[in-house]
Order: sequence, then C-alpha cells, then structure tokens
Amino acid sequence: MDNVYIDGISGDLNYDSEIDLKDVILGLQVLSGDSPAEISKFSDSSGDGRVGMEEVLNALDQALP
Repeated sequence: MDNVYIDGISGDLNYDSEIDLKDVILGLQVLSGDSPAEISKFSDSSGDGRVGMEEVLNALDQALP
C-alpha cells in the first residue's frame, strides 16, 4: 500500500503543523514501546509504514537550528 499525504507535514508526529522537539519525544516513546494514544497519520517520513529511528532523527534535525 502506498502512503498518501493529502495535507500535513511528513514527519509531524503530533499533527501540530510543525516538526519540533515534541515530535522527537513522541518518536522516542514509540521506539521504547510506550506508544502514545494518538500519533499523526503523517508520522512516517521515510515511507516504510512505521515510526522508527529515521523519523526521530529527521524530527531532531528539523527541530534544531
């Protein structure tokens, strides 16, 4: 199944229209097995269908100046 992004930002885990440290924290929670109640359908920035270290590093890269 192909990813379809109608609106939103790829890699925006909490769907607040920006990629920041909140997204990094959510990604780390997912990696630790403590999945948050809601994460955005746009969370997968790599196109592999899941949230992993690539999404965390992408969010960290975008969040820091």
